[in-house]
Parts: sequence; structure tokens; C-alpha cells
Amino acid sequence: MHLGMLGVVGVFTGIISPVVSNSNLSSPFPLTDLQIPAYIILICLAIICILLAVRSWKFAKFFCLIVLGLIGYLFLKTWNGEVRSTSGMLMQTLSWGWVFLVAGSGLLISSMFDSDDEDMTPSLSDHLIGWLGAIAILALTGLIISISYSPGTRQSNKNSILAGTFGTGWIHSSSGITQTNPFLSIEKLIFDRKTDSLSFFTSSGTSMVSIPSGRAYDRVPYATPTIGNKNYIINAEGTITTESGEIIWKLVLPQKIEQSLLFYSGNELKNLSSNWIRTFSGEYTTINHINSTKNGNHTVWSSKTGSGYTIFKDGTAINKEEFAIEQINISSDGESIMALVRDADGSGYIMKNGIRTEKLSSGYIDGTLNMNGTESIYAAEHDNTIELIHNGSILDRKFDEIREIFLDRDGGGYVYFGRPLGEQSYCLFTRYRGNLCGLTGYMNPRQSPDGLSVIYAGLKDGNWGIYRNATPIIRNTGYPNKEDISRDYVFFDITNPYYYLFIRGSDDGYRLYKKWAWVEWIWKDVGLDATFGYDNKIIMSVQDIGWWKLIEF
Repeated sequence: MHLGMLGVVGVFTGIISPVVSNSNLSSPFPLTDLQIPAYIILICLAIICILLAVRSWKFAKFFCLIVLGLIGYLFLKTWNGEVRSTSGMLMQTLSWGWVFLVAGSGLLISSMFDSDDEDMTPSLSDHLIGWLGAIAILALTGLIISISYSPGTRQSNKNSILAGTFGTGWIHSSSGITQTNPFLSIEKLIFDRKTDSLSFFTSSGTSMVSIPSGRAYDRVPYATPTIGNKNYIINAEGTITTESGEIIWKLVLPQKIEQSLLFYSGNELKNLSSNWIRTFSGEYTTINHINSTKNGNHTVWSSKTGSGYTIFKDGTAINKEEFAIEQINISSDGESIMALVRDADGSGYIMKNGIRTEKLSSGYIDGTLNMNGTESIYAAEHDNTIELIHNGSILDRKFDEIREIFLDRDGGGYVYFGRPLGEQSYCLFTRYRGNLCGLTGYMNPRQSPDGLSVIYAGLKDGNWGIYRNATPIIRNTGYPNKEDISRDYVFFDITNPYYYLFIRGSDDGYRLYKKWAWVEWIWKDVGLDATFGYDNKIIMSVQDIGWWKLIEF
């Protein structure tokens, strides 16, 4: 009995202790999406206490097996990085609570082979220990449940993200899919999974309407950013207006609109953020190749000066005039700037912080140059073969074909896809993280949020898997192979690629494949806007008999 009770104490302590974590949070299982198995374990522990008190060891063993099986299940889910907090954050790391779970499990296993006292009459102290232990466990379980479901503990208790936007009167469910009522069109679907909110534009027949705000526009805006507490509307031609429709500035396009806006005011260039408006001195008759750090603290561009072009950083020229400037990149810290410049005869050069450091190869393939402010890589053709040039040095491999090239956001790492000379399959090569060959197909390579890896779906040995660089995340997704994948797509949760969606296109329409199962419906068309919520539900637009809908599944 005593070993069993110690095992109960160990497992109970482990369940209520932090067992999963990420860089920001540690959490016990009752405050994750695995709370149901955790509650079952706690109830079983209470039952084991009672059974030990009455010396019913045969039944106690049965409940011990249930507890051990559920602990094994929790371990596998944690090890595979599939646990999320009730607020939706991914928890991928084992925490110190597992020390108690492992110790408690060991004691329970030991107690199962130590039942010599099964036929002994239970003493008063046995009853007290067992029943008080059961009452304490059940009381604490009730307290944990109340805490886990209290306001503020979980991000959202909505059954549906779509219901949170449209209300239950605008949605209906069938075969596990929640659908909205139809729309004439769905454009620029944006989903914010931090708040479980979404927005898009739809046609009313005479105008474009923003959902859910209901504001009407003559056409779909380029963007509708909120800077500070003010909302702005950026039209396709680049004018910035207030919500009232007043034209106030001319936007510098193209630009990633994240934390700041770059715009003309008169002939001056200004940068608007939540906290300041920064004016760059001088009159700039042209603004080209605008680029800025994510926080907007540093901005670079090229402008015509005299007979050539000059690169400016925060309003200060960093180079002598060049005949032409075709590309500018700035490092994430804003300290280093690289550019592609050309002479009048067409010769190209890579410039770093105003100094030419490398002449482009004569076989340079247009559009392949990647720069991150400190490093460069591009493809060039020589003698009917293709090679890669990294920081001026030719890599030793030669190819019949080079596909996507990725450069680490910071540092000198790279990833690229290519078909080596004489080969029919593709390879993925990296600088630091291994290589992978034998890919007969791949889809949708995307750079991870940290900029250090590329995630994609790859066809190898007849199986479609999900890979991070050369390492398989899932070796076989179950997605059936076919020869022509020109109308197939794949999407995955970039923060947790264990969750994925394949879209199969054919003359009959489009089918959806999620986590080893086909979705029942066949759609006339699909929008390439699939996105994942924190609850691993997918939100996307589809067309059915001429009408567009949002679906959630």
C-alpha cells in the first residue's frame, strides 16, 4: 500500500507541476489542450487511494494501468511538440514536472508487484490515509478545473472562430465543416490568431465592402494599417487617406507595412510610426527600392541625384553616384547595406556599405540574387550548366536546374533546391544543416519565422512528407502521390508543421486533405489563403456553385 500511495503522490505532484514549456511560459497539463487526459488521471488517482484503503489491490492495478497508459500518451504528445496552452501558445519543451511523473510512475509499477498484504484487514490508519487522500485529490481537481476555465486563463471559449466574427446566425455546419453564408467574392482574407479575428473584402455589386466593419470602398485598398491608435487607408495608386476619406500623403510603394509608413509630404520623405514622424532632409524627386528594418528605425532607398542614382540611409548618402541601382537590402540591425548596381555598359556589381565588393558573373541569371545586408548568393550559367556564387566564391556543385534560393535573415547560412547534372530528382542543399537528395517533387518551401530554416512538403521514396531543411518532421503524411501536381498545393502551420493541409486540383474541382483524411466536399475553386488558428483549425475561402464562402474545419 505504501508504495502505491507514494506513487499516487508522485504522479499527482507531476500533473499539477509545470511539465511543458516554451521560451515564455511553463504550464501543467490541466492548463493545456491535454487537460482532459490530465483530469482522468487525477480522478483515477483518487480511485486508487480508495481501493488501496480497502485493500482491493486487483482493481487498483487496473486503474494504475490506465494512469500509466495516459502518462505515456502525454509523453508522446509532449515529445512530438503537439501541446498548446489554453491561450493557444505552442509548448514544445519538457519541463521539470516530468521528474515527479517518472518517479511516480516507477513507484506505481513497483507497487503492482508488491501486493502481499492484499488479503490483510485494512486498519483505521489505512482508511484515513486512503479516504483523506482521495478527498484531497478530488477537491484539488475541482479547484484546478475552475481555474482552467476561469476568464483570462484561456484565450477564447468560442466553439468557432467564424461564429466569433459573424455570429451563429450566419454560419452552419455539415460533415465537420463550418461554413458562412455565401458572398459574391472574398479578397484579402487576413486572420489574426492572437485575437481569433479575421477580415476580408467582398463585392456588394457596386462597391467593395470591408468585413466585419461594413465600410464601403470604390475598390479593394492596398492595405488598411493601424499605426498607434489611428486607422489609415492606402489605395492601390499609393495615396494615404484618413477614415473620413481625406487624402493626406503619397505612399512610397512597394513597402512592407508593419510598424511604420513611408510617405511623401510635399517633396520630403517622412516615416510615420506609433510614436513619431521622422522627416528626412532634402528634396527627393524619385524614391526607388525602399527598404527598412522591421521596426522602422532605419530606412534606405535610392534617389536620382544629378546624372545618376545615390543610396540614402536615413537621409544620408552612403555612396557615389551610380549609373543604375536595381536592388537594395538592409541587415536586420540596420548596420549594413548591400545593393546591386550597374554601369552604363550593363556590368553589374554588388556594393556593400557604399563600396563595390564583387562583380557579377557574366552568366548571372536575372532575379536570382539574394542579399541580407551582409551576405549574397545568386545563380549563374556557364558552359550549359548552372552554378551558385556565394559571396563571390563559386560553390563546387553544378546543376542542370536551380530552383528556390533562400538566405538566412542574419548570418551566412543558405538553403537552395537544385537538380544536379544528369539527375532526374531534386536535392536540397544547405550550408550548415545537411543535404537531402532523392526528391521527386516538392511544394511550397517557406522560410521559418526565425529565418534559419526552410519548411516544405517533399516527395521522397513515394511518400509525401513535411521537412525542415534536410530533416523530416513527418516522413509520410499519407497524401497520395500523382504524376501531375501543377494544381496541387500544401499549407502548414509555420509554427508547428505537424498540422498541414494538402489541396488536390483536378478537372472535377478541388479536394482538401488534412491530417491523414480527405474532407468530404469537392469545391469548384479555392482561395490560396489557408491559415491556421491556435486550435489547429483551418480557415480558408472556397467557391461553391458560383458563390464564395469561408470555411473552418
